Amino acid sequence: MGIRKTFCLKVLDKHAPVREERVKNKPSVPWLTNTFKKQIRERDRFKLLAVKNKLVNHWKAYKLSRNRVTGALRETKACYYKEQFELVKRDPKEAWKTINQILYRKQKCQEINAIKTQNGEISDPTELADFFNDYFINVCPDIAKTIDKNDRNFIDYITKATSKLNSQTLSESKVHR
Repeated sequence: MGIRKTFCLKVLDKHAPVREERVKNKPSVPWLTNTFKKQIRERDRFKLLAVKNKLVNHWKAYKLSRNRVTGALRETKACYYKEQFELVKRDPKEAWKTINQILYRKQKCQEINAIKTQNGEISDPTELADFFNDYFINVCPDIAKTIDKNDRNFIDYITKATSKLNSQTLSESKVHR
């Protein structure tokens, strides 16, 4: 490496060092308001102070702030999704979209274009369909072969009820009450 290049690199390292930043790839959530973001920054500041100074008071402040933020976020998130379910309660398709959103599931499934088998790779759509069809047709019989057969009847596994049901006569007014 030349002297100029080494000198330039030293100057760059001194005045413009390479910084590593961690980027969180979390989807934005509608219940995370600016107020919550401010509380989260405050919680993080308390943690930084607690780790740096190792004082009991700083740790107490951090834990109090952490618990407050966590509880408030849980409550707000629960209220948000309760409202969402209330809006879609008559539409199962939209309800499932909401459930998938809660679970951070992707909407689309990946398409299978090829599969590796013991006999090689299958990529022809017709052969793929036949392979999956054969697999799913034979799953139950293959599992059944591995299960021990015995002469016991399913009734042998059911326990007999020992208590009796007592019935009472109820009037319409009692039921209404």
